[in-house]
Amino acid sequence: MVSQYGIANMLSLAYVKNKHEVIYDISNGNQFMVHEPDVSTYILCQSRHGIYYLNIGKESVALVNTAEDKESKYTVNDNKRAALAREMQETIESSTKDFINIIEANLLQNRTVTKQEILIAADIFGPQG
Repeated sequence: MVSQYGIANMLSLAYVKNKHEVIYDISNGNQFMVHEPDVSTYILCQSRHGIYYLNIGKESVALVNTAEDKESKYTVNDNKRAALAREMQETIESSTKDFINIIEANLLQNRTVTKQEILIAADIFGPQG
């Protein structure tokens, strides 16, 4: 049964294990332990329905994707080109959508930015305007 008032985030084990140490402990109630670099450990317990969950009780937990997290998805060159694209976009004070339209319409002379770089910048830094 799912609570209509519940709030949940679904996590991919494949993604989590690429970012954190994950240990599956069958001897202690079928639980996953996710270790953070700062020595925090989160324990995901198995519900009677077979779903793993993190019981946060009354604590509030903020899981935030930072620009640093997003940058790790791209190559060093992609990150540099995205930063240049964002700098140019801010210089002409345009939204992401408008900047893409300007680039695709070839309205800037000697442009050195591509649509893909604009989209990467939006992913890393968030949309502009």
